[in-house]
Order: sequence, then C-alpha cells, then structure tokens
Amino acid sequence: QIPSRWILCAALVALSAAAEALAQSQSELNREACAQYKVADDELNRTYALVLKEYKADAAFVESMRAAQRAWLAYRDAHLEAMYPGRDKGLTYGSAYPMCRCYVLAEVTRERTAGSSIAASLAT
Repeated sequence: QIPSRWILCAALVALSAAAEALAQSQSELNREACAQYKVADDELNRTYALVLKEYKADAAFVESMRAAQRAWLAYRDAHLEAMYPGRDKGLTYGSAYPMCRCYVLAEVTRERTAGSSIAASLAT
C-alpha cells in the first residue's frame, strides 16, 4: 500500500506542474513552492504582529497568544515530521522533498492565518 504522504506529494507535484508551466526543473519547482511558503509565513507574521499590537494593553491575552503561537509552531513542525518521518529526507524522499515540505508548511500556515484565533481576534 502506498503511504498517504506519497499520494499527497504526487498530487502536489502534479498540481505544481500544471500551475507552474514555466518552472521546468525540480529546482525551479522547489524554489516556487518555497516562495509560496514564504508569502504565507510573511502573512502570518504580519497578522500576528497586528494582533499583538491591537491587544498590547491586555497582558494576559498577549501572553496567551504568544503561548498559543509557540504551541502552534511545535504542532507545525511535528505535523511535517509525521508527514515525512525519514531520517535523511533527501535520501528517503528525493529531490522533490523541498517542494513537498514547502507545500505542507504553506498549507498549514495559511490555515493558521485564515482560520485561527489570530484572524478571529482581529475581527472582534
């Protein structure tokens, strides 16, 4: 049976190939995926900074938000490790691993920004 992470990665490779017709090499696909992750991470960091600024007078909230963000970062890293548990990532998953890694990180980061208490905090 094929592990689900390989199916996910294969789907991401196919999607990226269709979406990134100009990127022909694996190296280019890796760079594009990691650029998308950087955009998602920058957006999360901007949103997080806005929330902290908005609620700076509420020390308890700020400390709770910081603790929640640290916990989310630990979750993000553990989620990625669960998806790709091999010790030597390059050897185990090949040259597409950086692309798969960045797609997973971008996805969970966008979810954190859009659907989390960070975005909800700004709305209240």
